[in-house]
Order: sequence, then structure tokens, then C-alpha cells
Amino acid sequence: MGDFKDTTSKVLTEIEKQELIALLLKKMNSIVEQNLNCNPYIFSDSLYFLKFIKANTIYKVLEGEPKHVDIKNNNSNLDSHYKTITDFIFIAESESVYLLKEGAMYPSGFSKYAAIIGNKPFEVIQ
Repeated sequence: MGDFKDTTSKVLTEIEKQELIALLLKKMNSIVEQNLNCNPYIFSDSLYFLKFIKANTIYKVLEGEPKHVDIKNNNSNLDSHYKTITDFIFIAESESVYLLKEGAMYPSGFSKYAAIIGNKPFEVIQ
């Protein structure tokens, strides 16, 4: 969604953001329909996306503002990374992990490595 300037120089317009969210929601809904007994949580480094999910869907989101741990930031301290660390541990303890990838989205390895550490099934949905 262009929340972080360190991963991309492309910032989506509001229309592009809404179109991307619609595509991701379609994929999320399909996964949930195939796994009716699941209790889905949504993780992202996009605060824009997380706020939308929390306000407009029944999917769960952990509280907090995501940060990129590998970027040095003068306003950054250990407490500011609490959500990112919590998300990683939560993903590692999940039953299964899905990475949704659409178009030019950044190919993050965050959820993949959490799944590896947690020895959980991992699947990329494109």
C-alpha cells in the first residue's frame, strides 16, 4: 500500500488501494471457505490495510503499528517493534500460514520464516 518508503518507491492511489484490497479480500474469503473451522488472523506491515480489515471485516487483527525491524530509525526503540515481534511469534504458532501476493506487492519473507521457525505449513497464494 506504500506505507513504507524503504521497500518501494511506488505509492498506490486510493482507487488502486481499494482495488488491491478487493482482490486480497477475495483470496482471503476463498481460503476461509476452504477451511471452515479456522480462526483467521490477518497480518500485514500496512497499517492502512490493517485498519481497513479491522473496520470492514470480521477478520481479526492484533493491535499495534507495524515497523520494519531492519530499518534504522531515530525514533525507534524496542517497544516500537513490539507488534512486529508479536506478529512473528503469533504467525509461528499458527496452524497454517498463507502469504497473499498480488501484482507488484513486495515479496516479503516475514511470514515464510515465521512458518519455518514454527514448523507450520506455508503456502503462497498468487
